[in-house]
Amino acid sequence: MEKKAQVVGKGARVTEKSARLEKKSARLEKKSARLEKKNARLEEKSARLEEKSARLEKKSARLLNKNAPPREKNTFM
Repeated sequence: MEKKAQVVGKGARVTEKSARLEKKSARLEKKSARLEKKNARLEEKSARLEEKSARLEKKSARLLNKNAPPREKNTFM
């Protein structure tokens, strides 16, 4: 009988541990979902910044070209 009581005790401990692991798993899933959303937002922000950088580089090149000294024009005579 005593051994049977020990087995029941172990079963209770196993279910308690299982419940703790399920809670931990749920917490980790929520955290994972939050991190995925954050990652998506950061990727969008990165894409916008890259586009902005490209536009600014174009604008900078255009302004540098505009301020460059005039070149000699080819004239055909």
